[in-house]
Amino acid sequence: DKEGCVVILQHLSILESDYQLGKSKLFIREPRILFTLEESRQQKLDEVVKVIQQTWRACRGVAFYRKATYTSAGIFWGNKERRSDSVFRQFKGDYIKFATQSGLKYRKKTQDSRFFFSDKIRKLNHKGKKFNKRILAISNQNLFSFISGFISVKVTSQVSIRDISGISLSTLQDGLFVIHNAKEDLVFESEKKTEIV
Repeated sequence: DKEGCVVILQHLSILESDYQLGKSKLFIREPRILFTLEESRQQKLDEVVKVIQQTWRACRGVAFYRKATYTSAGIFWGNKERRSDSVFRQFKGDYIKFATQSGLKYRKKTQDSRFFFSDKIRKLNHKGKKFNKRILAISNQNLFSFISGFISVKVTSQVSIRDISGISLSTLQDGLFVIHNAKEDLVFESEKKTEIV
């Protein structure tokens, strides 16, 4: 399309005296213009590739969380005493942006490729007397419980996903759940226990 070609050349501030339009080709008189065109083309291609990659990753993320929602619905539907609306709650996953902030350090240390879930929760202490505020982060290989300090976070519990032998849930209208493993049973409380499981 000759008109489209002329519009692009005008947009790039290339003078009419520097090119000649043929029937199906564009003839450039000076090599520097050709190099300018190639450079502009390469920059645009890089931008287009980035947009396509971002869109693809976003679609994959949405598909993952949609699948997780329907899987949990199959597990919990008819088994929850109250708050059945929590079965179809939209899953967000990383509620406190842990994967992009504090989690990067632990991802490198433990070779975890991705954090699926992070949120502020409450964990029953070892004496079983009171709940303490913690951060729960779940990656593709590990489950972490962190104390959030003023400057950094400190790991209080780390359990490999392979070492988890089971999960027990309270049937009441609360957020209690227990993660069973060989070392100890970890008791947590969270509004998002359906998503965690």
